[in-house]
Amino acid sequence: MQQPPASVVPQPEPRAAVLGRFLRGSVGSGVAVLARAAGALALNKLLALYGAREVSRCWLTSRT
Repeated sequence: MQQPPASVVPQPEPRAAVLGRFLRGSVGSGVAVLARAAGALALNKLLALYGAREVSRCWLTSRT
């Protein structure tokens, strides 16, 4: 039985490449969590200032 050529055998990725991809994914997840928290705080502030009725009325009129 013949061995496949060395170019066909997959080589493991360098540790730095794996770590870099992991860190990019972690940073992206962190940014998404922060953006969601900022949106929740902004909505909470709008509801506290103007009340749910006024905010929903403005949202409904802007959608049409």
